[in-house]
Amino acid sequence: MNVLKGLLRSRKVWLAIVGVVQTIVFATMPDFDPTVWQAINVLLLAVIAGVAVEDAAEKVGKNNVRILPAALEGPTHTMQPRPSVRAWTPPE
Repeated sequence: MNVLKGLLRSRKVWLAIVGVVQTIVFATMPDFDPTVWQAINVLLLAVIAGVAVEDAAEKVGKNNVRILPAALEGPTHTMQPRPSVRAWTPPE
């Protein structure tokens, strides 16, 4: 029962259900342009992927695990221009 409860509370499942229902409804309408409902399906898939990434990041954050290596988290030094490089000036 807990699994069913978890599915009913899942945003991804509800978005998938909306996608299936709208596909069935729009596929049965002969005058409806199929590219429109296909585009809606693509948008729903993108939202589902975004929710999945958000859920994964939340789970990783609860376990206090670093997603990025320390080298990718931010600059550890500031880059200075080489002294031999002069600024470009337009010819007169």
